[in-house]
Order: sequence, then structure tokens, then C-alpha cells
Amino acid sequence: MTTSVAAMSPGRETRAENLRESAFGDRRLLNDLLIATAHQDEAAFARFYQLTSPWIYLLLRRRTGSTAHAENAMRLVYTAIWRRAASFAPPTQSALAWATTIAYESVA
Repeated sequence: MTTSVAAMSPGRETRAENLRESAFGDRRLLNDLLIATAHQDEAAFARFYQLTSPWIYLLLRRRTGSTAHAENAMRLVYTAIWRRAASFAPPTQSALAWATTIAYESVA
């Protein structure tokens, strides 16, 4: 039987959300950084990379099964993010989900 964390204890959902935000920055921050990246803001892109790269690397490492392949894929992913940032649509997407999709596409 599966029970959600929120159903087990009131308030845990909020704590889980806070942990996710502290790990990646809040959703608005990541969205704002990606929007700035679309305007060729290198500092915003560097901060976006700093906040998201541990997650993206983990996904790529698991997906490729190789450190070398994951590192190569990281270069491809963040190059694609830089080039495609203008296509990000914040009202309908989260920046992390958008970047994760690019990561999965890079190793498909």
C-alpha cells in the first residue's frame, strides 16, 4: 500500500517543497534566471547552471551509466539550454522541468 507523504503527516508537503526549493532555488528564481539567459545574460546562466547542474548531472549519470558520457552530455545540455532559452514559456513551464526535458532529449 502506498501512502503519500502529505497524507501521513500534515505539514510534510510544505517541508518537502521547501527542501526542493532550497536544493534548486525557488521556481520563480529559476524561471527569472532562464528568462535572463534568453537575453544573453551570462551571470544569470552561470547561476542557473550552479543551481540546476547537480540535478541534471545526476539524471544524466543514471541515464548513461557512465561518468564520461554524463560529463559530455552536460556540455551538450547546457549549450542547448543557452541556445534555446528564448523558447522557454514560464506561464506554462517550470525552468527545471524544461531543462530536465532537454537533458532527457540529449541522451535519448
